[in-house]
Amino acid sequence: MEQIPVYLVTGFLESGKTSFVKDILTDYGFTMGEKNLLIVCEEGIEEYEYNILSDSNTVMVTVEDEEDFTKEFLINTVKKHKPDKIILEYNGMWDLQELFNNKLPDELVIAQIITTIDSSTYNVYMSNMGAMIVNQYRQSDLVIFNRCNENTKKLALRASVKTINSQANVIFENENGEIEETAGQMPFDINSDIVEPADYDFGIFFEDLMSNPDKYEGKTVRLRLKAYNPERYPGICCVLGRDAMTCCADDISQLGLIARFKNDVILKHNDWVEITADIHKTMLEQYNQEIPVLYTKDIRKIDKLKEELVYFY
Repeated sequence: MEQIPVYLVTGFLESGKTSFVKDILTDYGFTMGEKNLLIVCEEGIEEYEYNILSDSNTVMVTVEDEEDFTKEFLINTVKKHKPDKIILEYNGMWDLQELFNNKLPDELVIAQIITTIDSSTYNVYMSNMGAMIVNQYRQSDLVIFNRCNENTKKLALRASVKTINSQANVIFENENGEIEETAGQMPFDINSDIVEPADYDFGIFFEDLMSNPDKYEGKTVRLRLKAYNPERYPGICCVLGRDAMTCCADDISQLGLIARFKNDVILKHNDWVEITADIHKTMLEQYNQEIPVLYTKDIRKIDKLKEELVYFY
């Protein structure tokens, strides 16, 4: 059975899905003269012009109700139009996991998942429908934050996605639809003698460290962190970190770093410490890769922080 690639575009209404799809349909490097099937699962303000569909050899099919979007519908639609590839503009309120588990016929294979997000409304959505928006980009290959301006906190947005989906490529578009080359300046001085992120910036620091470990190689940092189950580790090492709220109180992620001590250090679960340490990439057999490790120069116990959680929005 010949497989057909599906390019799945997710995001809430007015998040920029249609604009993105129109851009790829006008890119011959994507369409390549093949026959495309565009399935649109919600109607936004922006519409598809006839010439874009015609020039890209694309047939568009719309589905208004989730109950009509079934495996049988997909089988019959593919049989009728015989596409070389499918672009699926998915309704942001529909269950993605249901699509993956029960609705995709065997011959349809997800080639790429793209999530579009309106950066100007992201915080509102996260505050009210956090779990839903996180599920949209939890498995995405590409996350596009659009409508960015000089006030957009790009680093925090990037960190919020990377904490959930470290493999996702995150890009930013300005209000003119142009790709921006940088996510912005770090909120701490990475070139100081001691790199000391503010407590509320730990999430940004953590994500940047894990994504760019070479940048931090040999740097000295000072952090205030808590211990995670130190009884599981020898006295000369421990996992220290912070809890991050990724979308809601029921979805907390642990941002943990391995710390090595010069001597045995006695810690209990959830003890808080201030640590000064040098960062060095170290090969750890249990992870089968080099990861950044904190080599402790000084450590002392402290009271727990007034704000224990790290937020990205």
